[in-house]
Amino acid sequence: MLKETLSFLKENNISIPEETAVIGIDDVSYADIYHPSLTTIAQPTEDMGEKAAEIILNRIEGKTDSVPVVYRFSPKLNMRGSC
Repeated sequence: MLKETLSFLKENNISIPEETAVIGIDDVSYADIYHPSLTTIAQPTEDMGEKAAEIILNRIEGKTDSVPVVYRFSPKLNMRGSC
């Protein structure tokens, strides 16, 4: 979706960040190759993966609660030139 958005803005001569701002999710490794570089929101994927593995292992071992739990992980805003 990000590629399509950036292509649309370029094709329609919409200037970033003067006319619109762009923020991407999942601090992609190529965020800094665009001009201007993309502001992104990084998710703690390693922490999320560890928690998912813990939940799965607990279910396999029968150590699970009957009430579902919602886990929240704090994202990090990486400000760059696109907003």
